[in-house]
Amino acid sequence: MSPVSFHNFRVTPTDLDLNGPVLSFLETPESVQANLAGIATFVGVATASFPGNPNAVNSGTITYRWYDSDGALTDGANITGSATTTLTLSNVFGAANNGKEYFLRVNYTPGDSTGNANNEPFDSDNVTTTVAPTISFTTQPGVTTVAVGEQATFIAIPEISDTSYTPLLQNWTVDGVIVENQSSPLISGAGTTTLIIEKEALGVSTVQSIAYVESDIGRIEATSDVVDFSGVSPRNILKIEGYTSTNLYDSLSANLDELPDNKQTIDNQVFGADYSIITFYAAEKSMDVKITLTAAKGTDSGIYKGGQGGLSVITTTLEEDVEYTLIGISNNSAIFLYRGSNLIGVVGSGGNAGTSGNGGDGGGMNVSGADGGGQQPGSGAISPILGTLSLNGVFGSVLSGANIDLRIGDSIATTPAGGRTISCSKGDYWTNLGIAPCANNSTNKIQFVNIDGTTITDSDEIIRGFKPGYTISNTSGQGINNGGNGGNGATGGQGGTTGSGGGGGSGYTDGSVTIQSTNLGGNSTEIRSSVAIELI
Repeated sequence: MSPVSFHNFRVTPTDLDLNGPVLSFLETPESVQANLAGIATFVGVATASFPGNPNAVNSGTITYRWYDSDGALTDGANITGSATTTLTLSNVFGAANNGKEYFLRVNYTPGDSTGNANNEPFDSDNVTTTVAPTISFTTQPGVTTVAVGEQATFIAIPEISDTSYTPLLQNWTVDGVIVENQSSPLISGAGTTTLIIEKEALGVSTVQSIAYVESDIGRIEATSDVVDFSGVSPRNILKIEGYTSTNLYDSLSANLDELPDNKQTIDNQVFGADYSIITFYAAEKSMDVKITLTAAKGTDSGIYKGGQGGLSVITTTLEEDVEYTLIGISNNSAIFLYRGSNLIGVVGSGGNAGTSGNGGDGGGMNVSGADGGGQQPGSGAISPILGTLSLNGVFGSVLSGANIDLRIGDSIATTPAGGRTISCSKGDYWTNLGIAPCANNSTNKIQFVNIDGTTITDSDEIIRGFKPGYTISNTSGQGINNGGNGGNGATGGQGGTTGSGGGGGSGYTDGSVTIQSTNLGGNSTEIRSSVAIELI
């Protein structure tokens, strides 16, 4: 058989046989949409007429053959009626079948009293199949375990292959039953991609999302994975969140019961050096913990050593869903620990060595820093008396000449002096809203709002008070003539002069935590700060 030319083919005879009929369609094939079962049916019915002889008797027969772009069709697994008036296609799914073209070719077999048809073969116009769109989930919900009374978030994002079908709707089921939004126990986002649901009881439920559209051929739908939603007794979960100044976010959830020594260490390897603000909180219940805060040692210079970083061990209760914040982890410096917006403890870092003298050791909480070494060393920082810090402070002289938007009452120290930190964070976003620096940012649980006022939508809703954008944590004194810089701390160590080492930074506490031990120095090896949180 010669290749099929895929277009309407008409014969226009120039020498009509008046005894032969003319073919035409009584029912012309039309484009169809496959049903949800993937069935598409085309119908074409032809007739033979004798316009030149109304009394002629049609003794011939009409034959049919359906074609697609590849040629003549034959009956098979997915094709029936290929040589009849009715073509039925099955398994019509997917993009390859959407818009695929077909046509019906009619021929005439003469009878005893008729000749050949004058216009055979006679082809219909091309017709197409429209395939129902497919729905799939690009993001599947995940298996989730929470304490009874806590909330879980499930995300399932569907997409449809043909966006002209709208709207794409979504439901969620729990144990096979469609849920609706309610306040108690909380269910929200029931008709969206994100379901937030409170776990009512111990045990395992199943959660699934259903996405669908209503169309002329019926409801088209798809289901997500079925995932377990487990409720357990409250656990010792420590949730850690990291933030950058450019609104990047990362997080880590640690079950202290399952960790070696029931301890989680936080340093700048957890999220990376760009995450300058690290918060943590007790996610499912309040926890009695021991916290070991280790400030970084100062940098070495040739044979001279940087001062040791201070070290303190405290005990306290992490209140459930209350924000604690660490500054100084990402840049390996002194450690500043906040509860809400209030500075509750500082451990000072060691002073840097100069070219002719060692740096002074940093002080733990309520411990002053040590003097540097050399002929004109930097003085160690004096620890503020417990609970005496105010809202006004001094940046260290290492920032002398820096373009800092100072708040009223704050200043920058003169080289080589160190500075003094402040009692509460006071970033512009919250203070411009009239929130006092030492107050919580809201009476309700809220997400983290960054320096520029951007709400970090991936962050958790907890009681927050830290006001990012303005803390005086760089209190280091500037070294002179190859002298080492002082260490950072509640008060900063003085910079060394003429090659001498800088003084160590001081520690501090507001008295709200219990100090188990606190040292002058203690970290002699790591130019790294870290905080270890351990169950007691």
